[in-house]
Amino acid sequence: MMNTAPLKALILAGGKSLRMGQDKSTLIYHQAPQVEFLHRELSQAGIDACVSCRPDQTEAFGNFKVIEDQFDNLGPVGAILSAFASDHSSAWLVIACDMPLINQNSINYLVSRRNPSKTATAFYNKETSRPDPLFTIWEPASYPILESNRKLDRISPVKILMENDIELIKDYEEDWLKNINTPEERDSFLKGGF
Repeated sequence: MMNTAPLKALILAGGKSLRMGQDKSTLIYHQAPQVEFLHRELSQAGIDACVSCRPDQTEAFGNFKVIEDQFDNLGPVGAILSAFASDHSSAWLVIACDMPLINQNSINYLVSRRNPSKTATAFYNKETSRPDPLFTIWEPASYPILESNRKLDRISPVKILMENDIELIKDYEEDWLKNINTPEERDSFLKGGF
């Protein structure tokens, strides 16, 4: 029988939010900055959460456990690798901070569908027709795969998922994977038209 790795969460907050024009982790969709909302939802789901950020952001996230990005300009892959460097024996549930429809219900659904014998458990994004890498459980087996891809300058988490043996969740009804990257998308969401 296979041992299931413990599960931790990583909230991705290290992006530069260039299209939004302000830090997306601080945007308020649910009466609290998004990073606080996601941390609370993960805590209520019983998952220990850390915030991934650039070294220059560490002080701003002082109320949370922080994992600083150890790699420059690698995007989400660098953040995930930094999480595994801090704890390579745990699986990491990765959540981007620009997905305001993720909540405790969607987190519990992902965890209930987790397949620890696979490299990762990911949702099939119906808009892109690909696995979505930023609301995904990355198992410890993915660490050497991510690292070998990094050494080859292959830093697309979508492609890494597509090229490996993953559990792909297709049966879900909600718009959990919608992300908000621009002020216009934010305004539309807040007006209920997203």
